Amino acid sequence: MEKSDIVQRLKQGWDLTNRGMGWWLSEPRIDYKRTAAIPIPEAIVNEMKKEGIVEFKMPYNSINALLVT
Repeated sequence: MEKSDIVQRLKQGWDLTNRGMGWWLSEPRIDYKRTAAIPIPEAIVNEMKKEGIVEFKMPYNSINALLVT
């Protein structure tokens, strides 16, 4: 998956999160429905952080990558 695809999905409300098992791009949750989750290589996420596209927040045990606007 390309960085532009990740950015587009983040703008659509998807989450890019690392819960200790690698980075996953997950579509918005819908009650009682299975949602899609796509593994994203750590190298791509690190490039996006270095380029200032995302920033990391760690509110609990998960690291969230937030789109920089």
